[in-house]
Amino acid sequence: DGEPEQFGLPFDEETKRNATHLLVAGMNGSAKSTGMALAITEALTRHDVIGWAVDPSKGQQTFAPFLPYLDWVEMTQAGGEEMI
Repeated sequence: DGEPEQFGLPFDEETKRNATHLLVAGMNGSAKSTGMALAITEALTRHDVIGWAVDPSKGQQTFAPFLPYLDWVEMTQAGGEEMI
């Protein structure tokens, strides 16, 4: 239909690499999970990615298709805090 969407993390001049953390926030129904599913799918095509994910609200619903491919997934607030 149009141009492919590009997803990139901001480049840090000090470390000379892209950001390594991302927070997705938005209103209910704003397609946060869908957008992240696309980003995760793209990341999983890379050989140099270690995937960690936290979603205490809809973790199983959001990450179910990716669970075999992610290195660490937490679905509780306590688990997310431990991860950080």
